[in-house]
Amino acid sequence: MDRTRESPHFTPLDFRQRFTGTFSEDANTITGAWEVRFDEGEWEHDLTLTYRRVG
Repeated sequence: MDRTRESPHFTPLDFRQRFTGTFSEDANTITGAWEVRFDEGEWEHDLTLTYRRVG
């Protein structure tokens, strides 16, 4: 699952973001990371996160 913020009209921010996530085999956890890119530079790691289904 990849989500990107690429369109200029999507946000007034002056950078781009993308998230890459992976579902666990039981589909109860998503582990992923956000990356950020300024101007036309390289993608840089921004943060890592884990979503877990509760209940």
